[in-house]
Amino acid sequence: MRLETQNGRPIDDPDDRQIDAAVRGMTSDDSFAILAFDVMHYMQAAGTVAEGFTLEYQAGGTDRHFVAADGPHTADRVAKAFRLYNAGDLRWQSDFEWEPLDI
Repeated sequence: MRLETQNGRPIDDPDDRQIDAAVRGMTSDDSFAILAFDVMHYMQAAGTVAEGFTLEYQAGGTDRHFVAADGPHTADRVAKAFRLYNAGDLRWQSDFEWEPLDI
Protein backbone atom coordinates (compact mmCIF):
# COMPACT_ATOMS: atom_id res chain seq x y z
CA MET A 1 0.00 0.00 0.00
CA ARG A 2 1.01 3.59 -0.53
CA LEU A 3 -0.35 6.58 1.39
CA GLU A 4 -0.31 9.94 -0.37
CA THR A 5 -1.43 13.31 0.98
CA GLN A 6 -1.39 16.93 -0.09
CA ASN A 7 2.12 17.31 1.37
CA GLY A 8 3.59 15.40 -1.57
CA ARG A 9 5.61 12.84 0.42
CA PRO A 10 4.20 9.33 -0.16
CA ILE A 11 4.60 6.66 2.50
CA ASP A 12 5.02 3.05 1.40
CA ASP A 13 3.50 0.42 3.69
CA PRO A 14 2.13 2.91 6.24
CA ASP A 15 1.38 1.78 9.77
CA ASP A 16 -1.66 2.75 11.84
CA ARG A 17 0.17 5.66 13.45
CA GLN A 18 1.11 7.13 10.08
CA ILE A 19 -2.43 6.73 8.79
CA ASP A 20 -3.90 8.42 11.86
CA ALA A 21 -1.39 11.28 11.59
CA ALA A 22 -2.19 11.77 7.91
CA VAL A 23 -5.95 11.98 8.53
CA ARG A 24 -5.59 14.23 11.57
CA GLY A 25 -3.20 16.43 9.59
CA MET A 26 -5.91 17.26 7.09
CA THR A 27 -6.59 20.83 8.19
CA SER A 28 -6.40 22.95 5.03
CA ASP A 29 -8.99 23.34 2.28
CA ASP A 30 -6.84 21.39 -0.20
CA SER A 31 -6.36 18.39 2.11
CA PHE A 32 -6.65 14.85 0.81
CA ALA A 33 -5.38 11.37 1.59
CA ILE A 34 -5.23 8.41 -0.78
CA LEU A 35 -4.39 4.90 0.32
CA ALA A 36 -3.71 2.86 -2.81
CA PHE A 37 -3.09 -0.77 -3.52
CA ASP A 38 -2.60 0.22 -7.17
CA VAL A 39 -3.89 2.87 -9.56
CA MET A 40 -7.34 1.26 -9.81
CA HIS A 41 -7.80 0.06 -6.21
CA TYR A 42 -7.77 2.73 -3.53
CA MET A 43 -9.56 4.59 -0.75
CA GLN A 44 -9.48 8.38 -0.63
CA ALA A 45 -10.70 11.15 1.62
CA ALA A 46 -10.96 14.90 1.18
CA GLY A 47 -11.96 17.61 3.61
CA THR A 48 -10.77 18.86 6.96
CA VAL A 49 -10.80 17.69 10.55
CA ALA A 50 -12.95 20.70 11.48
CA GLU A 51 -15.53 20.36 8.70
CA GLY A 52 -15.52 16.61 8.11
CA PHE A 53 -14.61 14.41 5.18
CA THR A 54 -15.94 12.79 2.07
CA LEU A 55 -14.79 9.20 1.74
CA GLU A 56 -14.58 7.23 -1.50
CA TYR A 57 -13.14 3.98 -2.76
CA GLN A 58 -12.54 2.40 -6.12
CA ALA A 59 -12.40 -1.35 -6.69
CA GLY A 60 -11.11 -1.74 -10.22
CA GLY A 61 -12.51 0.30 -13.09
CA THR A 62 -14.13 3.69 -12.75
CA ASP A 63 -17.53 1.97 -12.95
CA ARG A 64 -16.70 0.56 -9.49
CA HIS A 65 -16.17 3.88 -7.71
CA PHE A 66 -18.23 4.56 -4.57
CA VAL A 67 -18.81 7.35 -2.07
CA ALA A 68 -19.81 6.95 1.59
CA ALA A 69 -23.29 8.39 2.03
CA ASP A 70 -24.43 10.59 4.88
CA GLY A 71 -21.23 12.62 5.12
CA PRO A 72 -19.39 14.55 6.13
CA HIS A 73 -17.61 11.92 8.20
CA THR A 74 -15.42 12.42 11.26
CA ALA A 75 -11.66 11.98 11.36
CA ASP A 76 -12.14 8.98 13.68
CA ARG A 77 -14.38 7.16 11.18
CA VAL A 78 -12.16 7.96 8.22
CA ALA A 79 -8.95 6.94 10.01
CA LYS A 80 -10.57 3.66 11.09
CA ALA A 81 -11.69 2.95 7.51
CA PHE A 82 -8.17 3.65 6.22
CA ARG A 83 -6.60 1.39 8.88
CA LEU A 84 -8.97 -1.46 8.08
CA TYR A 85 -8.47 -1.04 4.33
CA ASN A 86 -4.70 -1.05 4.85
CA ALA A 87 -4.92 -4.28 6.86
CA GLY A 88 -7.09 -6.01 4.27
CA ASP A 89 -9.94 -6.14 6.80
CA LEU A 90 -13.24 -5.82 4.91
CA ARG A 91 -15.22 -4.51 7.88
CA TRP A 92 -14.80 -0.97 6.48
CA GLN A 93 -17.34 -1.92 3.80
CA SER A 94 -20.14 -2.40 6.33
CA ASP A 95 -19.21 0.67 8.42
CA PHE A 96 -20.70 2.99 5.76
CA GLU A 97 -23.54 3.01 3.28
CA TRP A 98 -21.84 3.15 -0.12
CA GLU A 99 -23.35 4.73 -3.23
CA PRO A 100 -22.01 4.48 -6.78
CA LEU A 101 -20.29 7.66 -7.95
CA ASP A 102 -19.89 8.57 -11.60
CA ILE A 103 -16.40 9.85 -12.32
